[in-house]
Amino acid sequence: MPRGLIILLAILGILGAGLHLALSPRGRGEEDGPTVIRLYADAAFQAPVHEAIEYFQRRHEIRVEVDYGPSGRFLGLRAPIGAGDLLLSDDAAILDQAEADGLILERRHLANLIPVIQVRQGNPHDIAGVEDLRRPGLRLAIADRRLTGIGRITPALFAAHGLTMEAVGGQVVDIAESAADLAQAVALGQADAAMVWAPVAMLYRDRSVLIDIPPESNVVSPLVIGVLASNSDEAAARAFVAFLAGRMGQDILARHHYAGVEGIE
Repeated sequence: MPRGLIILLAILGILGAGLHLALSPRGRGEEDGPTVIRLYADAAFQAPVHEAIEYFQRRHEIRVEVDYGPSGRFLGLRAPIGAGDLLLSDDAAILDQAEADGLILERRHLANLIPVIQVRQGNPHDIAGVEDLRRPGLRLAIADRRLTGIGRITPALFAAHGLTMEAVGGQVVDIAESAADLAQAVALGQADAAMVWAPVAMLYRDRSVLIDIPPESNVVSPLVIGVLASNSDEAAARAFVAFLAGRMGQDILARHHYAGVEGIE
């Protein structure tokens, strides 16, 4: 073969490889491995999130990495949220603010979060309802209303039972960052009682007692996931949202005692 033709074919091969790389999604070659997306989520939801990610990654060439912490803190720290793809929160107001700030492209209501009263094993203070949480000597844990949904709705929960935050202020011994911290405080005996999301309290049912709040005087909050405007791969982020909203994702949430949403896919 003439030397000039060999050189020409070599040049065309190099150009073709470069064009293929340029046209690949985000300039990635197959050897680079799966797409990676980052999810910010409250630690309270670690159990179903971990299981969902395992199932999702078996079916997609997408790896989901998770940062756990209070959703209110993620919203306040613009640098980390500016580098992520998804935010899972128990507080619709957090997502409202993020959307107003142009940080959220889309959001989905995945499940309903129902509060229960979690008390120490044996229920030594004989707690039967929210009204009993003002009893003298009871050590109460509440969540920071700036960081998490359970903290934000706590005043409304007390108000639904004729109480104010001031009425129970003397009993408060712990202000937690998440529902997971509340549940652990009661399970470890650091507090006598707390109002906690039911699926989170269920994780400690062998070390505490759970007391239902009547539906007519309870305050339900949505579990919501949002696609961040800063996402690195919008298609991959939306694929994970669709998985959580689909049958398998909903089955996982149900197994972990999350209340379903009527009409969801």
